[in-house]
Amino acid sequence: MTRASMLLMKSGKFVVASAEERNRLAPALLACLDDPDPAIRDGVVFEDISTWLRGKQLATETILALESSLHRTLEGPKDAAGLRHPFAALILSEVARADSPALMWASMRSSSRPG
Repeated sequence: MTRASMLLMKSGKFVVASAEERNRLAPALLACLDDPDPAIRDGVVFEDISTWLRGKQLATETILALESSLHRTLEGPKDAAGLRHPFAALILSEVARADSPALMWASMRSSSRPG
């Protein structure tokens, strides 16, 4: 995803008509957690994922994938600018806020699996 396409998505108020496309884009945006440009990191990555979570526009599987990826990010190394961990924690708080019974049960099922 290019910077221009990300900013275009923001100008369109993050409306992505296809649920499949939203569920593909949300995890992909996490690659930009440490982008030095606040227009991308704050204005697109955080706002986009937050908008979709608060609007209940992401599938439970996608939310669980975001949660898992964000936990791995927080357990991983810090980036030189010190942006990745704080923004991972911020988005993880949005994931927790989106908590729903379906999400809770799915998370419990996946954590009780062996291996």
